[in-house]
Amino acid sequence: MAKPRLFVSRADFRGGRNSTTAPDMLNANELRDATNARLGVSYGAFAKRTGSKRMQVNAIGAGNPVTGLIQWDGTGTKQLVAICNGFLYHKTTELGDFTEVNPTIDFSTSIRQYMAPMRAATAGAPLYLYIADGTVQRWTGGALTRIDGTNAGPDADLRMPYHTRMFYRDDDLLKHIFWSKIGDPETCTTGGPTDGGSALVDVLSGEALVGLEVVGSSLLMATEDSIMRFRGFSNDDIQIAQDTEGVSSEVGIAGPKAWARAEGIVAALSLRGPYAVSETQAMPMGVGKIEADFDALDRAYLDKAVVGYHRGRREIWFAVPGPSDSHLNKTVYVYSVPLQAWSGPFTYPFGITCLARYEDANGDEWLIAGCADGFVRHLDTGVKDDVLADGTGGTNITMTVKPAPLTFDSGPLFLKALVRANVQADLTASTALKLGIAFDGETYTDYDVTYVASGLQAHRVDVNGQGHRIFVRFQDASADIPIVHGFVLEGYDMQRVGI
Repeated sequence: MAKPRLFVSRADFRGGRNSTTAPDMLNANELRDATNARLGVSYGAFAKRTGSKRMQVNAIGAGNPVTGLIQWDGTGTKQLVAICNGFLYHKTTELGDFTEVNPTIDFSTSIRQYMAPMRAATAGAPLYLYIADGTVQRWTGGALTRIDGTNAGPDADLRMPYHTRMFYRDDDLLKHIFWSKIGDPETCTTGGPTDGGSALVDVLSGEALVGLEVVGSSLLMATEDSIMRFRGFSNDDIQIAQDTEGVSSEVGIAGPKAWARAEGIVAALSLRGPYAVSETQAMPMGVGKIEADFDALDRAYLDKAVVGYHRGRREIWFAVPGPSDSHLNKTVYVYSVPLQAWSGPFTYPFGITCLARYEDANGDEWLIAGCADGFVRHLDTGVKDDVLADGTGGTNITMTVKPAPLTFDSGPLFLKALVRANVQADLTASTALKLGIAFDGETYTDYDVTYVASGLQAHRVDVNGQGHRIFVRFQDASADIPIVHGFVLEGYDMQRVGI
């Protein structure tokens, strides 16, 4: 009598990446690996991530790292502004070279610039872009003016607009917060309740301020190991909550670009890993899922990490120095806000130094990056990495996805034999998706998932092999983006193994 056929299936990958939990303890919807794979194309499915493209023909700043990047609206047309090798560059088009502005006093070549637009609280006041990196400069869209040192303005390297004031950290007074006059970001002279002022913060630990961000009705001020809260409008009602009264006396941020506002919270990378920071607390993101990945980072360069929010996909991106990234942020872990799950790592052939929101001519939201080689890149376009501005070149992206280990209902005590797999996927004729099957020793045998027709289809794959635990791997290195919705394995039990 023939042995009865048994089936095991996976059709839900919304649990995302979990590299910390032991493989046999993973939930059925979790992934052991999701390298260059994205969740949320269709909820429950995974797909290869999209590619990246240079947004200019020639590198700026003689190919040095881009240290500041923003898109803003002060000129009536959305303008991209990048700082590189001490100079400011700008343009209004998605593609094509930047225009260099050579000011009398250059920007820093090592400190990353904090940039934010703000206007004075007077009728008809123009919107200006303020840039801080040890100097404070005002950019009108066509001209630069240095404003620190006038009207008691500090030599600031951090700045953030909040409650119609501009807040600064002086690069010589690293434990102080300074603020401008209400409605006037360029005047910091002190006096009455609406004038400028300053305060010493985090006096118990004595650590320097590392970053400033706004969430809700609070200005958050972070050190490496704590986050404080500033509230108030007038100098008479200002409150600074710090140490155990603040947001956190244990969790801070790894570096000045290591947090970003997203969906009502601030996503932050601390020395302990990623956190969601509100006005009142700091909570771990994706508890127990990717601590092993963050523990393995190049921690000597973690202060260079960058966090950004991709509004179009509702994803939070953590660009970090991986253990093999040569001290550059070539590795990105992605947190899906709707799914509250991780994917990645996205591995890039270039280092990311800045992340910025980008709105294209159609009003669609994207994420762009300033990079270590003097290029600005669109991070969510096409099917290849590092495509040139004219659309040529680029390299294929290799996706690797490993679901949780599988057994039939009989469990791991039975020896199993496989005969067939059915992969539910949306492919094209040029896709080179491979299904890898391994057993207890995880030595994979790869099988081609042959294209059937366009759209979502069931693709039959004849497989074989025997073992107790079944390990599945999907890989694709083509210039294509396969979308996998699920799979079914068919086989039978061979024998029972004694305990």
